[in-house]
Amino acid sequence: MSSRLRGKARPRLTTKTRRREESRIVFRLAVLVPLLILPVPGAAAREISSAQKTPIDLKDPQLISEGDKVFAQNCSITYCHGREGAAGRAPSVRDKKWEVTRLRKVIMEGIPNTSMPNWNDKLTERQISAVTAYILSISGEEPVKSQPSSAGFAPEKTRPAFTAPAAPLPESLVGDPARGEQLFFATAGERGCVGCHVIDGKGNPVGPDLTGSVRRNARALFGDIVFPGPALDASKPLLRIVMKDGEKILGLKQEETPAAVRVFDMSRVPPVLRRLAKEKIQSVEPQTRSAMPERYGEIYTLRELLDLVSFLKSSGAPSAVRVSFLDIQ
Repeated sequence: MSSRLRGKARPRLTTKTRRREESRIVFRLAVLVPLLILPVPGAAAREISSAQKTPIDLKDPQLISEGDKVFAQNCSITYCHGREGAAGRAPSVRDKKWEVTRLRKVIMEGIPNTSMPNWNDKLTERQISAVTAYILSISGEEPVKSQPSSAGFAPEKTRPAFTAPAAPLPESLVGDPARGEQLFFATAGERGCVGCHVIDGKGNPVGPDLTGSVRRNARALFGDIVFPGPALDASKPLLRIVMKDGEKILGLKQEETPAAVRVFDMSRVPPVLRRLAKEKIQSVEPQTRSAMPERYGEIYTLRELLDLVSFLKSSGAPSAVRVSFLDIQ
């Protein structure tokens, strides 16, 4: 029996073989031990997530100062918000009550079908927090808690019919084409249409030619001004272009060749036609909205909107047309 056991005993290792085995063991330990020490991806993600949820003091003067600089460089430009948050082509962000979560969401994700882009892929977490802090600092209000948004209201299922009064409508509810002409050809600030449209041979051919608008009904014209964008020209899309040198351009495409694309740079007032060499373009992202600003319902009073529609309806008409409130119902 002892002889059989001795027969099955493991052969004695030579010094060379023993050293080879020891080397293999050391190598395996060198590979496996670090893997056992490192946190698993899920834990790492949780640690990062936990760090991101660390409360940030939105009243920190240093953070607000950083936000001021980021806002001035990225938001306070010709086509967007005005200086120090005042109204520009985009609305004023000053002197408003802001809900922090909503404000941050708007900055990060933008607002669909408007000129407000998303910044979550352009700014760092710190910069987004800084801009949030800056806007809150100029709002003149303490951050408020979440409030129901008007966008969440259910649409009215029924609306009582509007009954025309027996007496003539007041002048405030009747448009004047002469006043509308002055508004159309205005060139100051956000007002004016001549920078992007032509009517009766006058204007800038960026958007559709509005000559002969008499053939369209007043309600449709009013809707195009206040709610632009439902009908887009597929041949002339709005493009967000990033050049290789870092320049960002919001351009309305006009034509394209194998070597270049020509766009109206919508960041200029009035828009400027530019030729962009394709070899200098880094990326092009089509936008699913109109290039026309969507704030005319805020910029103009009801009477001024009626004036504009009256002027447009007078183009091609045998005599001046006055559009009333009843005509856009």
